[in-house]
Amino acid sequence: MTPQNGSQNFVPPPVPRPRRDAGFTWALVGCGGILLLFVIGIGMALYLSPKSGGIRQVLENAASASSNGERLIPVRQALTRYRNSHQGEYPANLKQLVPDYLTQEAWSLLEDKKVDYNRPSASANPEFPVVTLVGNTGDLLGQKQTTYTRLLKNDSIVMDQVTRTTLYRPGSTNADNPFSSKEEDSTEKSNDNN
Repeated sequence: MTPQNGSQNFVPPPVPRPRRDAGFTWALVGCGGILLLFVIGIGMALYLSPKSGGIRQVLENAASASSNGERLIPVRQALTRYRNSHQGEYPANLKQLVPDYLTQEAWSLLEDKKVDYNRPSASANPEFPVVTLVGNTGDLLGQKQTTYTRLLKNDSIVMDQVTRTTLYRPGSTNADNPFSSKEEDSTEKSNDNN
């Protein structure tokens, strides 16, 4: 197709675009906004509800894990210096690090915490937890959740969250046990009637 005026600068006409209905677009934005507000509202209700104090506790435990990790940094450095001067051996207990390898100030930051020390063998797995700071335990919807901050043998500092769900408690009735069968319930009832 050649231009009518004979010039070589022909520009094709624009391709028509399908027109979106503005009402449809605003409806999608509105639904997304309502959904977002709903999710935020549920989250705030769970966080602020007195019955869900465990959620708040779990969030606080996660935040405290960061500060516990900072407390383990001087311990990691002290253990490295100790092992360098003792042919790779670990001390029998952490108190042996004070004051030559770990300052009294750094040690005092650990004294108010529950600290577990496990002296690893030379052949222990690199993921072996050498020092563990035990966090608080929170109750989240019937499950106990505990946060642990650990110094591993490979010098990594990690946070573990352990959730415990009680499946059966000795002395509870079968009605309290979600894993009991109807046959067990009827057998116990017939034994109670005799």
